[in-house]
Amino acid sequence: MTISTVISYCSNDQDFIRDVVEKVRPFSTEISISFSTHLFSGEFEDHQKLAISLEQLTGTVKVQFPYVHGERPTPGHWHNRARAYGYQVLTKPADWILFLDGDEVVDTLEFMKWLDSPLFGYHTGYRFLGHWYFRDTCWQATSREDVSVLAQASKCNFQFLDNCPGERLGLLDPGSVSNVRGVDGALMFHHYSWARTKEGMLTKVRSWGHKNDQPWEQMINYHFEQHPEFNESLTDFVHGYNFRKVEPFINAHVT
Repeated sequence: MTISTVISYCSNDQDFIRDVVEKVRPFSTEISISFSTHLFSGEFEDHQKLAISLEQLTGTVKVQFPYVHGERPTPGHWHNRARAYGYQVLTKPADWILFLDGDEVVDTLEFMKWLDSPLFGYHTGYRFLGHWYFRDTCWQATSREDVSVLAQASKCNFQFLDNCPGERLGLLDPGSVSNVRGVDGALMFHHYSWARTKEGMLTKVRSWGHKNDQPWEQMINYHFEQHPEFNESLTDFVHGYNFRKVEPFINAHVT
């Protein structure tokens, strides 16, 4: 059984990408990092940031794909395209493909333990339950969310990945399973999507497929005006989760 990992990346995830890559090295046959010429808002990427962060990620396959202004038939269009290009440049055969965003970090030991256990192998795809963070890497939600997806390589091709309905949810067929935990119920993934500064959050919501779901920029500005410092008595404005302060799983600092 072999696994390759496809990571969708942009410069706004620079605080996390090194941990994302290093944590998948022990079990990945190949690692690809896919990034665009632009953020998905249409703004030019910070190519200096990209170059600095990508230079450190040795032993990976990197691919940049063009952003075409006006080409956005579905909210998840560019997210799908990032995964399609990341898959396309893989050169080594693999049985499974792990699809990660540039802010999703796997617990290597727990994941490899799960791969070697009877819990793995009975389904055609897996979506994993993970920890969710807000503001900084020490603020962990007491609620959990489904995040990363492991899909059979045999079902993947550029066209399929480029047109997945619901983004990664389109990778899950009736034989797949969600809310997946590791051995003894361990959570194997850490999602740092909202572990960001105010500026990082604003960049995020201008660039993602859900940017029209809520008045995100207004919500972010109000949150930081009211709560310049975060603590355990507060909730986030995304889901309304409660939080606990934990020892960070990674050494990254939100900048």
